[in-house]
Amino acid sequence: LGNQLVKNAQDVNYGFKFFLVNNNELNAFAFFGGHVGIHTGLLTTADNESELASVIAHEISHVTQRHLARRLESQINSQALSMAGMVSGILIALVNPTAGMAALSASMAASQQASINYTRGNEKEADRVGIALLANSNFDPQGAPSFFSKMSEKYRYASKPPAMLLTHLFPESRIADARQRAHNFPIRKLAPSLQFELAKARIKARYQGNAKDNIRNFTQQLRDKKYIIKAAAEYGLAIAYFEDKQYHSAKKILENLKIQETHNLFYIDVLTDVYIALEEYDKAITMLENLALYMPNNQVISLNHGNALLSAKKYEQAEIVLQDFLLVNPDNFIAYDILTTVYQKQDKKGLMHTAKAEVLALL
Repeated sequence: LGNQLVKNAQDVNYGFKFFLVNNNELNAFAFFGGHVGIHTGLLTTADNESELASVIAHEISHVTQRHLARRLESQINSQALSMAGMVSGILIALVNPTAGMAALSASMAASQQASINYTRGNEKEADRVGIALLANSNFDPQGAPSFFSKMSEKYRYASKPPAMLLTHLFPESRIADARQRAHNFPIRKLAPSLQFELAKARIKARYQGNAKDNIRNFTQQLRDKKYIIKAAAEYGLAIAYFEDKQYHSAKKILENLKIQETHNLFYIDVLTDVYIALEEYDKAITMLENLALYMPNNQVISLNHGNALLSAKKYEQAEIVLQDFLLVNPDNFIAYDILTTVYQKQDKKGLMHTAKAEVLALL
C-alpha cells in the first residue's frame, strides 16, 4: 500500500521502508530515510483501504516535503536567539528577580510557540500534499477527512486522546479544511479490498483480544452476515481456532479458502502452522515446494518451507532453502533465527554461532 502511494509521489529521492508496530494506539510517524511506522490500531480502526492510505500518504508527504530536516534546520537557526534571550533573562533576574523571570518565561514561551506554529504549518502542508497524493494514486480522497473525523469524534469526550491527536493536532478547522481539499478531486467508490480485510482479520485474531472471544466474534459476524468480505471473516475465525488449539477446525476452513485462491499467502502462512501443529509435515512441505516454483525466494513461502522442513527433521533441506533465501535477502532476521536452530540440530556449532551472531547483530 505504501509503495503504491510512493510510486505517485513527487520529490522521492530514496527508497521508503514501511512497517507495522503492534500497538492499539492510533498513531503513525515518519522519520529520516523514508521510514514510516504505522500502528496496528490504525489498520483495525480504518473502515476501508482509502482511510488507511490517507494516513500513509500524510506521513509520506512529511518525508518528501523534508519536514523533519527543515524543522531541525529551523531549531539550529533559532537556538542562538533562544539562548541569548534566556541568558538575558537570567542576567536581568540578578538585578530584578520579578522582571528577570518574566523575561525568561517570555523567551521560553516564544521558542515553544515558534515550534508549535512550525508543526502546524507542516501538518497543513502534509494534509494538502497527502490528499493530492491519495487522489493521484486512485484512492478515494474522501478517505482523509472521513478518517480524521472518525478519530476526532471517537475521542471527543475521552480524558486521554490518542497519540496521533496529540502529535498531529486535529482541530475542527483542520478537518473542515481537509474535507474542502478532498472535494477538489473526484470521489472514487472503490470495491472492498480482500488484502486489506485479511490484514485486519489477522491482526484482530492474532494480536487483539483472547482466542475464545475472537471465535465468538467472528462466528457471530458470519452468522449475522456482518462482514465486508466473507473470506476475511472465515480467515479470522480460522486463526482464532488455531490460537485456541482447535487445529482441525482451523484446517477445514483454511483448506476451503485455499481452494478458492491457491496462491493466497495469508492462507498459506496459517495453514502451514496448522499442518505443523497436527504433525502433517508432508502436506506442508509439498504445498510449499509447489508454490516455490511459482514464487521463488518469496519471504512467506521460503520461511514457512524452512520451518516445515525443520519441524520434519529434514535439516539439510531446510539449510539449503534458508541459505538460498538469505543470498537474496541477507538482512532477514527470521531466516537467520530458523537457520540457527537448524545448525544446532545438526550439531554444526561453528555455523550455529555464526548464524546466532547475525541474529544478534540484526537485533
